[in-house]
Amino acid sequence: MVEIEDFENMWAKYGLRDSPYTTKALSLAGTLDINKLFYGREEELDSIGKRVFSTNNSKTAILGEVGVGKTTFANYLRWLLARKKKIIESKFLTTVEEIKIQENWDMPKFLRETLFSIYNSSKIFKWEEEGIKLNMLRTIGENLGSYYQKIIEFKEDSVKFEKGKNIINSDIPSELLQNWFSELCREIRGYNKKLIFHYNNLENMPEERIGRFLMSIKEIIQIEGTHWLFLGPHNIVSAIENTPQIHSIFNEHILLNPLSEKEVLQILKIRCNFLKIEHGDYFQPYDEKTVLELYRRLNGNIRFIFKLLEDTAYSMPPPCKVTIQEVNYIQEKEKNKIMGSLTSNQQKIISLLIERGEVSMSDLSEGVGILQTNLPKEIKELQKKALINIRKNEEDKRYTMVRLSQRTSISFAFSTINK
Repeated sequence: MVEIEDFENMWAKYGLRDSPYTTKALSLAGTLDINKLFYGREEELDSIGKRVFSTNNSKTAILGEVGVGKTTFANYLRWLLARKKKIIESKFLTTVEEIKIQENWDMPKFLRETLFSIYNSSKIFKWEEEGIKLNMLRTIGENLGSYYQKIIEFKEDSVKFEKGKNIINSDIPSELLQNWFSELCREIRGYNKKLIFHYNNLENMPEERIGRFLMSIKEIIQIEGTHWLFLGPHNIVSAIENTPQIHSIFNEHILLNPLSEKEVLQILKIRCNFLKIEHGDYFQPYDEKTVLELYRRLNGNIRFIFKLLEDTAYSMPPPCKVTIQEVNYIQEKEKNKIMGSLTSNQQKIISLLIERGEVSMSDLSEGVGILQTNLPKEIKELQKKALINIRKNEEDKRYTMVRLSQRTSISFAFSTINK
């Protein structure tokens, strides 16, 4: 029987304080110092940095596949512009965290979320104590201060979360919210500063709604002294370009391709040096050739690479180097375990999805030779095992699309080993 005494921090045996493989995006207020750990993207940073510094208003779509590092890139850009210097010396103000777009957002919800994020960040970053005294923040705080059921209290080395009891007042007219935002921006311009906003998860919104949503906030995102970063996959460009009024006001988008092999290796080295126990050295937990092989197999997806390295490390006695043989062994075991739990029909479905990627339910039925009336039962079981994802076709809601889960082990064990 496993006892709690059996658990220990395995990374200490490597001479490290924590895992160097974390896939969480680096943030402005996290325990991992974004200034010391961010690496690469010099060309993209230079391009967008000059744009923001040289204009009074910009709107940029930052595009890339899942796991390419969009959020960390945008957070570092905001740190560089708004947090590298003291608040009173910087030309920019920004929010603590990125703002996550939801599928059902409209203009009022967008404004409430944005205003509260500004209010909350002013408390965490202590704008008033730093000399930035904004009268409109009191109004926002009185009306939106109970927006979330948690109040964030900033401490020097960490962010502490405490539960509150109140909920948001959602009855505030959109015109009033817009007036508050405009007045707040005016006050900030009075300090000769600009605001930078960062919105994630634009893919949460159906493509046909993105254009309408951006149209609803068009006047807001054109206010002087504001800069807007919208992060998402490549297809959001279509939504922007198919809405001429929005396309005409957006700047050239920034496309983030995977980091190079050398950059991924350098990031791991920087992380290990940062996490090493004070006054000590560390045992390198990975084999560089293994990282390069994973880079090739996973098309440079740094999130998947790090997740596989971490999963394999937890399956081995520390300290030891993770090699491609161990990765293959662990993932082959995972694949066999998964496939052994599937029926013959479910195995056929998985095999077809490996071969074709995303397919419609009707094509899946035809491809595996299962009647469409019998397919939902198999699909439901595969969903329970977290092996597949389904969604409605954005162009025709009558069709349901099916694809493999984006779990790292699934992507690697099925898609790469089999190929």
